[in-house]
Amino acid sequence: MLDKLPIKTLIAVLIAAIVWAFVNSDLENDNAADATDRSQTKNIVSAIQPVPDANASQVGVASGRIPVLTQRSNQAIDADKLADLHARFNNANKQLSEGQVELAKSAYQSLISDYPSIVEPYLNLASIYSSQAKLNEARGVLLKGFNANPKAGMLFDHLSEVHGALAAQSYQYALDTKSTTSTPALTLARASSIVTSLDQQQEIEKLTEQLSAQQSQVSSVDQTARLQELEAQVQQLQQAAVSAKAIQDNELSQAKSRIADLSQSLTQSQAAAREALARVVRAEQDSSGNVTALNTQLLESQAALSAANEKLKQTALLSARAEQAERRIEELEADNERISSDLKLALASNTARPEDTSQPQKAIALVKSWARAWSAQDVDAYVSHYASNYSSSSSLSRAQWLEQRRIRLTNKEFINVRLKDFIVKDLEQQFSVTFSQHYQSNTVDDTVTKRLIFHKRGDDWSSAKIVNERLISP
Repeated sequence: MLDKLPIKTLIAVLIAAIVWAFVNSDLENDNAADATDRSQTKNIVSAIQPVPDANASQVGVASGRIPVLTQRSNQAIDADKLADLHARFNNANKQLSEGQVELAKSAYQSLISDYPSIVEPYLNLASIYSSQAKLNEARGVLLKGFNANPKAGMLFDHLSEVHGALAAQSYQYALDTKSTTSTPALTLARASSIVTSLDQQQEIEKLTEQLSAQQSQVSSVDQTARLQELEAQVQQLQQAAVSAKAIQDNELSQAKSRIADLSQSLTQSQAAAREALARVVRAEQDSSGNVTALNTQLLESQAALSAANEKLKQTALLSARAEQAERRIEELEADNERISSDLKLALASNTARPEDTSQPQKAIALVKSWARAWSAQDVDAYVSHYASNYSSSSSLSRAQWLEQRRIRLTNKEFINVRLKDFIVKDLEQQFSVTFSQHYQSNTVDDTVTKRLIFHKRGDDWSSAKIVNERLISP
């Protein structure tokens, strides 16, 4: 009947019988051992059986491979002990990597005593014993860990490899009882870190916090809308500046054309005057009796010269206005550059609220409107920026101050007021605007630092009126 059995089956039965004989021989030689050792020996035999509810990767018997550490312990542990567990385990691994084997063994044993449900210290301590060819000690450590955590697949895989090595050793001894073969060393995989359920929970919480932080950094709809509004305003201002520059260029071109026409007329008038004088000389030579006609021609020549001089004055005035137009273009370009700079600052901060800058901008706009009215020599528009009871000093009445301003605005051929370097300060019921003022007319050209103080009307700065005007420095 035996000869009909498959060869592989016969070999398996033979190996099982040899293992049983080896185990039975150990039991007979250790009759003096206590009940605990006998129970442990039974556990050795039973441990090579498949673990109930284990998956396929946990069940295989040792096949000569080094298993991958994918089946870690995931035991619950208190948060206040987690840092101690990781620190002590990492320190033991460091000692082992530096060759301090005995210190590492002692550290792993201490961890097993304090944290019996954690698998990794058992794995690394058994790995040390197996590398030292102490397979029985490695087996004892793995059995202890397996009893504490019977569903740890890595413990079962290591235990299977140790049992396989011991069985191979017993088989060799059974074939040759005179063999002096020593116990072989065995390489078992080691755990480099501990992963507990609390570690996983903390990692999830960390990722959740990162997600919340990223979500909080997303720009709000209001900020996006504000940026779009700022961009639209700047585009409008840039378009207005371009349009104003085109208008100024056209006016300048017309002024230059008018100057050319006047110059041509002046040339013609001078030529006519010279011709008239020539006729007078010829008439005096031809006839000394035609005095009346010569006097008439002389008067006509003088009138022509007066007209030519008047045209020269107009030409000078047009030239001054052309220069004023060119300076206005430069101011518009400078304003455009400042607007672009303000936009860049607004885009960089991305957090400025509209109300943080609207009031100072309104204050600056009031001052610029005041300067434009002054430059245009528009008395009514200029006076409208002052409070109804304003007077420049206690020695002048309101009516005297108004008459003084009317004369000083209208007795100049032209006025050009340019402002820059604005500083706005909120004074509760009032606000002040300090700036550099360049005033130019046909009689005066100077630069001063001036401060205007406005009285608020509620929260709307755009309707404020000047209540004080003073020079800061000449």
